[in-house]
Formats: sequence, C-alpha cells, structure tokens
Amino acid sequence: MQREVAGVCARHGFPSEARAYRPHLTLARRYRTAAGPFKRSALAAAGAPAGGWPAWRVEDIVLYRSHLGRQPAYEPLGVFPFEA
Repeated sequence: MQREVAGVCARHGFPSEARAYRPHLTLARRYRTAAGPFKRSALAAAGAPAGGWPAWRVEDIVLYRSHLGRQPAYEPLGVFPFEA
C-alpha cells in the first residue's frame, strides 16, 4: 500500500522521502495552545465508551495535506477505498 501511495504522490509532484518508511496513524494532533497533559477522562467526557476504546470499520483511506497555521488546516488530496 505504501508503494502505491508513494506512486500517486509522485504523480502529483510530491518527491519521495529519503528516510525509511515507518507506518503510523495520526489520530489526534496536540497544538501548542493546549494546556496540560492529555487525560483519558477527557475521552469519557466526550462520550467514549467506559469499557474500552471504540471500534470502527475502515472502508477507505483519505490522504490529507496538512497546512499548519491555516484554516482549514487539512486539504483532502485523494480517497483510496479498500476492496473486499
């Protein structure tokens, strides 16, 4: 999947990175304006289930470009659906 994404990015003018690929998933980003450490109790206050982490089905991946310091901060570049 990484090679396919890198190929699509290259076709859109984004060069490949020299560093080794290390997969990750950004679920949230903490901005400098946030105060104090992250607390799990904040998830409960937001409606997360008390018995554990929520589960969901992933049907596609959306590739975003981040524009830090700008609104909107995220620009969708493409949608890549999973095939059954």
